[in-house]
Amino acid sequence: MNRVSRIIGAIAGLVLVGLAAAGIAYLFGTGNRAPLSQPLDSPIPPPAASPTPPRSISPTPTVEPTSMPTSQPPSDATGTLVFAAHESSTIGLYTLGTDPSGAPIGQAARLQIKSSLRQGTTHVSPDGSRIAIVGDWSVTDIINVPARSVTPLFEDSRRPEMIFLEWHPDSHHVLIRAESRYPDTGLWLVDTDTGEHTAIVTDTFATIFRDASMSSDGKRIVYSTSRGIGDTGRVWIIDANGGTPTEVYSDTNADIFGLTWSPDGSKIAFVGHGLKVMNADGSDVRTLSQNFAGGLMLEPLWSPDGQTLAFIAWDGPGAFSDKRVTPEGTYPWERADNASFMGTNIHLVDVTTGTERALLKDTGNIDPAWSPDGKQIAFASTRSGKSEVWVINADGTNLRQMSYTDGRVRFPHWLTLRH
Repeated sequence: MNRVSRIIGAIAGLVLVGLAAAGIAYLFGTGNRAPLSQPLDSPIPPPAASPTPPRSISPTPTVEPTSMPTSQPPSDATGTLVFAAHESSTIGLYTLGTDPSGAPIGQAARLQIKSSLRQGTTHVSPDGSRIAIVGDWSVTDIINVPARSVTPLFEDSRRPEMIFLEWHPDSHHVLIRAESRYPDTGLWLVDTDTGEHTAIVTDTFATIFRDASMSSDGKRIVYSTSRGIGDTGRVWIIDANGGTPTEVYSDTNADIFGLTWSPDGSKIAFVGHGLKVMNADGSDVRTLSQNFAGGLMLEPLWSPDGQTLAFIAWDGPGAFSDKRVTPEGTYPWERADNASFMGTNIHLVDVTTGTERALLKDTGNIDPAWSPDGKQIAFASTRSGKSEVWVINADGTNLRQMSYTDGRVRFPHWLTLRH
């Protein structure tokens, strides 16, 4: 679950597309909505400008993906925490079981992978069987957890410039934004075993995709577009098996990102001029908060019951907030001062009433992850002097540290899986 692309005219827009691919990984950096390693020896240049006149968005018929049934949230916090610890030039992936109360079961165990892992942001599939690591220029590796193996999503000769968006609910496909090398660039579903793709809707010279998200049953995709800086941002919905997209929302001079479906598929949260929520048909659009930390491009996160959104806000000076602090290094895991944590805090907002509150009283908190029952939140924090995983009740009580590693911890996921 990322998503910045700017166009100033035809040529400049195409150049910035390449930059956005690197920038999204830097920002996870939003989730979720929706996220950097060794750069390529020869980064793929943006394609040359085409004299083809602008066209409208072109839907592409596709093979129907597997639909997933929705389910009620579990009754307790039994599950598994998965998180990454950045260690020098590589990362370690750890798992930690939790009992019904959310307490840790033993110590975190490092996943033993057959090859070293490049630096990057981690995205765990819903069933925990696969983990995507997205690096610089969106070079993406897929970890098969049961096999402890690592394979590239695309071989270099076939890899498009791309932005990773999120996992399909079937835990087998990923949704990406492909931007070069293929005639059908646009929103793709990619088979993580074969690298074969299915185009859901194709890009055009005049329209740029900003963000996209799949409904929890895998049947629908919501995505946003614009035609450049200062243009109207638009939100569309299309069936996952193709068809004609339906425009459900537009906002003048808004870059719309952070799209994410409620668990039951009835609502969509997103960020434009503030954090907003609307019904899936585009009706009843409401602004819930103006505190969203837009500089990080992290998507809001629905609670399992669909009643609350967790998001990152600026509660103090930070590297990306209005009160700038110059960070060290290029990427979050290269900075000794953990600049991505500076000034950040987790806020919760009630979707029905709009009541908002800070989860913690200090800053340096990021990457929220709801417990399976929605009563607790795991997050990464530097409160111990370096980033580790912490857990707190959703009402702000019972704060406790969960991880003790040698690396800089990011991206916890709390899965409904027994350790």
